[in-house]
Parts: sequence; structure tokens; C-alpha cells
Amino acid sequence: MSETIVIKLGGNALSTIEPAFFKQIKDWQTAGKRLVFVHGGGPQIDTLLEKLHIGIEKKQGLRVTSREVLDVATMVLAGKINTEMVLQFAAKGFQSIGLNGSDNLLLKVRPIHDQMLGYVGTVEHVNVAFLKMLLDHHLTPVIAPLGVDANFQLYNVNADIAACHIAGALQAEQLILLTDVPGVFANQRIIKESLPQLMLDYIDRGVIIGGMIPKVKGAIAAVNRGVKRVHITDRIQVSGTAITKEAVLQ
Repeated sequence: MSETIVIKLGGNALSTIEPAFFKQIKDWQTAGKRLVFVHGGGPQIDTLLEKLHIGIEKKQGLRVTSREVLDVATMVLAGKINTEMVLQFAAKGFQSIGLNGSDNLLLKVRPIHDQMLGYVGTVEHVNVAFLKMLLDHHLTPVIAPLGVDANFQLYNVNADIAACHIAGALQAEQLILLTDVPGVFANQRIIKESLPQLMLDYIDRGVIIGGMIPKVKGAIAAVNRGVKRVHITDRIQVSGTAITKEAVLQ
């Protein structure tokens, strides 16, 4: 099977994507790569919550999700952002299909153990057969990070964590976590390449904090599940911070 690349886009990515992004995607597809996209939507969710006068709370980089917040997240992620992203890909000539984790039970989840987080799930199973069927039909999945538990309850899923589980399930060649910073910083310098254990040490020592924690932990989980390389970067054509099992430390 052709090599797969999973790309996670932040919620603001649509407004900041450069022509080089689409050129890189086209080059990969021409080379026979199969692409899967996962998108976030944090800033847009915050904006709507503020308009509705619903409190915003985060814990260790994860959104505390009440039923009210879950309703807003579902509207923003599965509705507005997913639709806009698919349309933008279509305008550039790509055949994509918008999905969320409830579609054909794409993402089965269980609640995260911290009850204070509310309706926040962690991925237990990815419907790989479904994704491969779409890829075999030359469709590019664009996935909103929502999941369903054993009782068919919808849950909010951190987009980085969702992308990492999807990449691991697909045994992807690469996972690219696009964010608004050029990489992971330590002592005011970007970590160019690192091993999973070293990144965990940075978290334990408080060097990596906030929203970067779930991103890095997800990247480590993906590498441990068989993804060859995970990149945390702000541009698709720039390596940023690379996490591999066999890093060449710089």
C-alpha cells in the first residue's frame, strides 16, 4: 500500500495557509502518497462560547467540556470548520470528504479519567477499514475531532490526540502537527530532533507546558504505535521539531 501522511491543521489554518501548502500536498499525491487531514477549532470555539456567555476553561491543555460546551464544539467542528475546509480543498482541485468521529463510528472513545474535564474523550479504536476504503477510492478524509463512546454518546477529542491515534492506526509514514509556533522550544531554542523519552523528561521538568503537552504526548504515542516520524511545525514544508524512535540528536 502507498505510504500515508496524516496532517493535523489548527483551527486558524484556513486563514493562514500559503500556496506552498497546496503545492506540497499536490506533490505528495503525485508521488503516490495517501493523505488524511484532521483539524482543530479551538479559537473558533472560544469565540462562539464568548458570544453565548459560556465560560471557557482549560486544564493541562485540554478543554473542559460541559454539555453546553460540547454542543458548541460540535457546531463549530463538524459544521462550520469541516465544511469550510472541504470547500477550500475542492476549490484547489482536491477530492476530499468531510467526516467526524461519529461517521461510521470512525473514532470510538472512552472518557478521560479526569471527571473535571467533562465530555472529553480519548481514542480507543479507529475504524481503519473505513479510512482505507475512502483512500482506495482516491478520497482524502478531512476529519473533525469528535468521538463516540460505547453508549453512542458524543465526546470532544483534542485534535492533536485524534490525529496521533489515526496516524498510529494507519501506520503512517509521517504525522505532521501544524501549529502556530515553528516547533517545540527548550531553553529558548527549537528542539530540532528528539527521542520520545527526552520529550517526556522535558514535560516532567516543566520545560514543555500548556497546550504543547497533549501535542507532544500524542506525538510520542504515535511514534510508539509505529509512525516513523512526527513533526511539530508551523509550515508543512519545514521540519520544525521531529520526534522519532531513532533520532539524530543535534
